[in-house]
Formats: sequence, structure tokens, C-alpha cells
Amino acid sequence: MKTKLLVIGVILLMCASALPHTMAHSTAPIVPKRADTIWSDNFDTYQKGQLLDGTSDDGGWKGWDNNPDAFGTVTDEIARSGYSDKITGSSDNVHEYDVEAGTFTYDAWQYIPTNFTGITYFILLSDYWDGGDTECKWAVQVNFDADNQYVMSEFDGVTLPLKTGKWCEIQVEINLTRDFFTFTYDGDILIAKNWTAGPNNQMDGMLKLSAIDLFANGASPVYYDDLSITTTGTPPPPPAKPTLQIDSITAGKGVINAVIKNVGEGNATDVTWNIALTGGFLFKGKSTDGSTPSILAGATANIVSGKILGIGPVKIAITASCAENSTIVSGSAKGFVFLFMVLGVK
Repeated sequence: MKTKLLVIGVILLMCASALPHTMAHSTAPIVPKRADTIWSDNFDTYQKGQLLDGTSDDGGWKGWDNNPDAFGTVTDEIARSGYSDKITGSSDNVHEYDVEAGTFTYDAWQYIPTNFTGITYFILLSDYWDGGDTECKWAVQVNFDADNQYVMSEFDGVTLPLKTGKWCEIQVEINLTRDFFTFTYDGDILIAKNWTAGPNNQMDGMLKLSAIDLFANGASPVYYDDLSITTTGTPPPPPAKPTLQIDSITAGKGVINAVIKNVGEGNATDVTWNIALTGGFLFKGKSTDGSTPSILAGATANIVSGKILGIGPVKIAITASCAENSTIVSGSAKGFVFLFMVLGVK
């Protein structure tokens, strides 16, 4: 009898131990979210040699301003799949979109041959219409330069080495909610900034994706394949903010020199500044206002006061601010003005 009870107890104990394990596996598995493709084109549905010049069978591709002479060419010379889009010479191939919200990734594969010559462009626009010309709004303007062997985000002064003889992935992660994008070339980040900043950082763009422009600019052939827009991908971080500081104040020949440094992670635009002197007997140069279009993250800008004339001890005050940060930063120093000279600034 004792032996039977012992066996029953062992069996119940084993069942109790197994029960939590069985229940854990009864939970439904987590299914990863699938990519939501807004648009894609691998050029394989077109005919070999077809000109993407704006006719009804071109899948929405056309020349800039709907000019048929700015076509791209469907080719199998170099392709990731069946065909690709050949951009060369007068090619200025445009495709329009209407994406006005959310976070998404524009993905494109680019092949630049080893014998490439010239400068070719990959461009995304936040506002485009046929005939808009300079009134259109550029958001991304990246050139690929054979002479300098680099990839550059124009007007931002940032580059990466140009890669030829292989397919390179271009990814532009765009967050219209946060007004931010990140441009990645073959796995390396080239530029990250506000989507509406524009190439010149004038902050006059639109919160939408309006068009792509594959612009040859007279260069030798470059090939594009497997383009897509999807709503998945790592969302870009919030827009990086600039932080200004007055780095140094020194005296020049009858002027005050100062350095404004951007110690933040974002670019500063529309930087305004003032150099003011008080005290002593000043006949000229009491206050100087000025502006600087932009100071990139980590960069500096030199500013200079107007000519100073006077005599006596003075206090020097310098202030600066930018469009992205309304906080006014300041710096101060003391000196002595003797006619056209400023002495002992510290």
C-alpha cells in the first residue's frame, strides 16, 4: 500500500512540474510586422531599350519638366535582376509621389562603373511640379564625383568615399512627423538633418515626399535598380539641435574679434550676433550687428566688430542666437580703448 501511494505521489509531482512548461508554450507566437510597400520598381516589366520619357507605358517615369529628351533607358547592360534604369548624358529622370505623412524608407540600388567620369546626382524633392524649375523644393541633393572620388551632400560639406564596380545600397530614412531624414550610402551615414532644411539649409521645404530625380548632369552611365518606398525601418532620431557658445574674444587693429562655436549636434542656420562696447568715451564702434547663414555642427564662425574710436576702459559684450534655438548666448570681456587701438582684452 505504501509503495502504491509513493508511486502516485511521484506521478502527481511530475505532472505538476510539467504543467507550467506546457502552459508557457500555449502562448501565441509574436509575428513580426511585415513591410508595407508604398511603391516599388525593379524595371523588369518594361522592354529592353525602352525610353522612360513620360509615355503611358513608362510606369510614371518621365524627364524633368516632362521633357522627353531627359529620359532614362531600360537596359540589361548592368542590372541586379532583369533590367535597370541607365542614367547618362542628358538623363534627368523623374518619378512623382504623394507621400505626406509618417515614417518610411526610400531604398535604391546604384551601380557606378569603374571607368565612370563626371558628376551624377541622386535627388529627392519635397515639392515638385512640371515647370516649377527653381521654385521646386529640394530635400536631398547628393552628388557622386569621379574626379574627387567622393559622395557629397551638397552645401553641407560632408563626404564619403565613392565606391565603383559594385552595387551600393542608398537608403533614405524619412520621418515627416519629426521633420528629419538620414541618408545612408553602402551602410555608412552621409548626412542626417531636417527634411525641410533643403540643401542650402534655408528651412523652406515641405513636409512631404514629392519626387525623385536621377540627374546625369552630363556624366557617363550610372545604373539604378530595385527602388522602393516602405513604411518600415528604424525611425530617425529627433532632429539634432545646435548649441552656440562664444569661444573667444580678442582685439584686432581697431576692432574686436570673436569666435562663435556650434557645440551641438545639429546645424545652426540664420545665426545673428551683436558686439557691443560700453564705458569710456566712444565716438565710433559702440555696437555692431551681423549675421552668418549657417554654422555646421562642430564648426566655428569668426565675427568682427566695426571700426572703434575712443578712449577709456570698456566692457565688451557679445551675443548670438540661431533659427533653431531661441536661447541667446553671451560672452564678455574687458579692455581699454586708446584712439584706434583696443588694448588688454581679457
